[in-house]
Amino acid sequence: MTGTLAEDRNIEEQIDELIDSFRSSFWIDEHRWFVRCFTEDGRKVYLYTLSNTFNYHEYTISDSNLFKSTDPHDDEQKLCNSINNIYKETYFDQIKSSHLRLPNIKYLRIKLPISDQFWAIIPSLNQLRFLQIYSYIDTFQNQLQALFDLAPNLHSVSIYQDQPSSSYMSIFKSKYTSLHNLCLLDSTQDCIHCFDEDECVALTRSSLSIQCKILSISVTNRENIIYLIENMCNLHLLIVECKDDECFKAMLVMENNDELIPWLKNRLPSTCSITRDYNEPDTIRIWL
Repeated sequence: MTGTLAEDRNIEEQIDELIDSFRSSFWIDEHRWFVRCFTEDGRKVYLYTLSNTFNYHEYTISDSNLFKSTDPHDDEQKLCNSINNIYKETYFDQIKSSHLRLPNIKYLRIKLPISDQFWAIIPSLNQLRFLQIYSYIDTFQNQLQALFDLAPNLHSVSIYQDQPSSSYMSIFKSKYTSLHNLCLLDSTQDCIHCFDEDECVALTRSSLSIQCKILSISVTNRENIIYLIENMCNLHLLIVECKDDECFKAMLVMENNDELIPWLKNRLPSTCSITRDYNEPDTIRIWL
């Protein structure tokens, strides 16, 4: 349950009244139902039983937050231990805490550059599986590598830029050999960076591609598609946009006038499944 506390009354007194109403023998002795209550952003209040699953990803850690629980062994650090997903890329810019830690992050969105507060509050990324990087430029390559070094179990990485540039080449200097899913394609951007021949070569020679099974990318021409498939030996699925695809230019597709799909079928093994996403007509999926 979430709510807003009254503005004309003391916040802590209201929290105490709320939590005390759940300290009866009915809740604690008979049913062993413990309740946690905490504030955020001043007067926003959360209340729920500890047995319930709660999505904490919007919770902003701050030393000014109030925390109460009917469980004598419960505290705010245990709440932080249960935070697994960070969906807001500017989340760490808002944190104002000197003592709490987030040790169990599995899904992380973060905008570069990384703040000092991030390194202070994240003691480990051992459980991190999914990483999305925003606002990447080449001067942040060391920070990207630092994240890789702290995340031995990383499965999927997405890297996005605010504006298309040649900065993607620096990504391929990063060392990580067990990545299964690499996304370099942001379809929400009006201007998408298209990888040329040299960049595709650099990608296939990068350690990021060694175990890559799923690649999402935009390329300058169809020969780049063939090159990637022939030179990424563990690739299972290629999600690609191609600049010389008429559907890429027009952002629409006529099923009877699709020239690229037949071209790809003619160049690739018959075992490949090649389909166009008709919800996003400039996107082609190639299963290998």
